[in-house]
Amino acid sequence: MRIQGDGLKATPDPQRSKRRDRMEKSQMKILGIVCLVICAVCAFIAFERYQANANNVQAMNQFQNSSPLGGMMSEMTGQSQMKPATPAATKYALVFALITGASGAVLLVKSQENKDLEHDLS
Repeated sequence: MRIQGDGLKATPDPQRSKRRDRMEKSQMKILGIVCLVICAVCAFIAFERYQANANNVQAMNQFQNSSPLGGMMSEMTGQSQMKPATPAATKYALVFALITGASGAVLLVKSQENKDLEHDLS
């Protein structure tokens, strides 16, 4: 802000607001990249948790088949083999990955749009 004359009226400094806009665009781009990195980490965690669950179910099925009581247990329960389900951690990681991925994409597009508009106005 610049103070004019007697100091009672303040006017915005146009150069300062341009600097603030540029910094805001760069921050938007950085935040978009961070969101996409978090999205990738969440997707990896979701995949890893699902694979860990599937491996545990497979080990349990192998143990059940190799056990002398395994045949009797499957006859009593009516299920021949257990099937892996999606763990809650996988579901939450996928939801968070979708949210951060969409946010990151929107931020990157918005930061690029602002540059395009600024270029067109010059």
